[in-house]
Amino acid sequence: MSYPEELKTLAYLKDEQAKLKERSQLKGVSLHDRVDANFYFIQWGIWYRSLNGTNTGCKLSAIYQTNKPIELLAITGEEAEAIERYIAQRELNVKRIIHLYYAVNLSMKAISDKTKTDRRKVTLIIESEVARFSGYLDGLLHAA
Repeated sequence: MSYPEELKTLAYLKDEQAKLKERSQLKGVSLHDRVDANFYFIQWGIWYRSLNGTNTGCKLSAIYQTNKPIELLAITGEEAEAIERYIAQRELNVKRIIHLYYAVNLSMKAISDKTKTDRRKVTLIIESEVARFSGYLDGLLHAA
């Protein structure tokens, strides 16, 4: 699966980061309003296997909440399915994939620190998950 060309452009990602930071300064804007206002919110469960062999999950958010760029929470399989249904019901586009990719990159250190898993291993697992998820989004876009 090949990523959109924009994903490979560091300048583009930095520009997106600046936009997200600017949007995070908005006060009194609910998460629901941000989604509906096309702020390209996306949430997805990225599953990875820690070194002790247990399955762990995290919930990634590309929306900034206060000064925290990423929200990392343990999620269950049921919650992951709910997130998948949520995404499937929304209009999707390339920018959402880009924001997911950016959110994942921001989260690598947090995941590595939290699970004591080697960061390179976490990176490889996450990259394969992003590729899989990008394919899933492409399928939805072409089906629409």
